Amino acid sequence: GDATSRADGATMLSAMLDGSTDGEQALLLRKMAKRDTVTKLKALGELREALSAHGASWAAELMPHWVPHFVRLSGDGSWQVRESACAALGQLASLLGRQLAPHLRPLMAAWLCAKHDPHGGTAAAAAAAFGVAFPNPRKYADALLFCRDELARGLAERALSAPPAAASDKDEAAAAADAHARRVGSALRAASHLLAVAAESGEAPASGARAALEAALCGGEVWRLGSAASSFVRTGAYGWAGSVLSHSTALAAGTAAEMAGLLLGGLKESEPACHAALWEPLLLLLRDHGAAVSCSAAARHTLPRLVSLLEHGCHGAAPTVARALLPLVSLLPAPLFEPPASAALPP
Repeated sequence: GDATSRADGATMLSAMLDGSTDGEQALLLRKMAKRDTVTKLKALGELREALSAHGASWAAELMPHWVPHFVRLSGDGSWQVRESACAALGQLASLLGRQLAPHLRPLMAAWLCAKHDPHGGTAAAAAAAFGVAFPNPRKYADALLFCRDELARGLAERALSAPPAAASDKDEAAAAADAHARRVGSALRAASHLLAVAAESGEAPASGARAALEAALCGGEVWRLGSAASSFVRTGAYGWAGSVLSHSTALAAGTAAEMAGLLLGGLKESEPACHAALWEPLLLLLRDHGAAVSCSAAARHTLPRLVSLLEHGCHGAAPTVARALLPLVSLLPAPLFEPPASAALPP
């Protein structure tokens, strides 16, 4: 927004006045702060050329000023800008090596979200940059866990960000809605990934990244994202529920009733991609927390929604539903099959 642009401009001006950037760096940063997509793309291309020409020492001087620009550019409305920013980050990581470490904490949330961007090229460029910076899984996991507190805060801020205000211009409204969905959905996927990495690293369930994520992203608000208009957000919410169920048993037990509202509500989905994300966490929830599910407010709608799903041919998701249907029926709590009291036959 305008406030962010002003802040970036102030940072750039401050850097110029204290001599911490040279003229070429300052000009590139100024171009990258523009609103125009063509100007930003051209500046990112020029940045990559400059990095090739000037090498590691120049990159090290630029890096503190590049970080806030990357955070903003990685969320740009243009996928070309997002992809190009991630490619530039990969080049910087290659030049800097261990000198990247002091910048990881302010950088990591935006970088991990970019790795889960809905645009494949952007996600691939961000993943490639991670591969350059951390060439083996152990170093990658260590880097994520090193930034766990900043990641938990940053991902929660993104995942729970308020929807954009209504705009009179339809194109502006659509662009704002798309940006918000991308911001929320990528953060949910990044959080799921971080929780899995923490569990696989052997970190204790109630400590470190797992505890930070649980505190930040397991309130009732996140489980209400099943009502989001964007399928990218809804699938992200189902994936987050699945990650909690798989990697944090104690937390899942405490939030099972709220989680049931999200996952049982997913039975009314009409998009195949949503069903692909829904069924594994739903079956995990029913298998491990059936009693909590049967007590949830969403439970009474389960059979009607299931019948409607089958009547509509599973909305194109028949292969996914067919594989899960028998396990689902076997796991549904018995009280769900009992007729409501109003339907009981008179004596």
